[in-house]
Amino acid sequence: MLEIAYTGGAPMGGVLPEPPRGHKAPTFLVFANNGALGSSLDRMQIVKSYRVFDVVWSGNHNDRNSDMSDPNKAMEILMAMQEGPVISRDDAREAILIHDEDLPHVNLPDGSTLQLLQVDLNQNMWIVRSKFKPGLSLIDTHYHTGPVFAVTQSGEWYYKEYPDKINKAGSYLYEPAHSVHTITVAEDATEDAVVWFAIFGSNINIDDEGNVISVLDAKTVLKVYRALCELEGKSADKVIVMGE
Repeated sequence: MLEIAYTGGAPMGGVLPEPPRGHKAPTFLVFANNGALGSSLDRMQIVKSYRVFDVVWSGNHNDRNSDMSDPNKAMEILMAMQEGPVISRDDAREAILIHDEDLPHVNLPDGSTLQLLQVDLNQNMWIVRSKFKPGLSLIDTHYHTGPVFAVTQSGEWYYKEYPDKINKAGSYLYEPAHSVHTITVAEDATEDAVVWFAIFGSNINIDDEGNVISVLDAKTVLKVYRALCELEGKSADKVIVMGE
């Protein structure tokens, strides 16, 4: 079920793709577990702006007079949220500057390196700087459930699926959601390709037949980066983390 959802849909915080011709309204797949402390769930809802849509209620419970089903109460909650961010930014009134030497470039199995700059766990967004060596072709072809923005700082690289579109130093690249690609650096490249990526949504790795083989999101990237930093005896403390 999750493979189908990730293959053809957009997760919470992602960007909905263009609907197929003849279709207008999206279809939602909603799944939840009990709370982390074992508390039972009372209901599942979808919230769009100030409107609250009940999906399912526990057992035969059907309290349509609950506060959350009351549009007026929902509006009050929305207004209260707008008085201050959902995640407090009281201590983040100044710009945060990160120099290249402030965060390590950790080694990945495919020969590339990863520097994680920022993650937003609520939006499932992460910003990284990657270094790709000459002759590299990433093992996994993949796509993203949201858009990706990339700036090449040095070197050259391209997608195997679009060999005529060469990213060079100073190039800017926009990837729409669900664009399938495989990062590649030419064998005769004279230097590493250094690329800054802002990634929204999950990274879906697929095999040659288009089957989903793994899913990578902001939370997983943060966890892996911290683990690799620890393994190399380095600190990841300066990563900007929102939603944790």
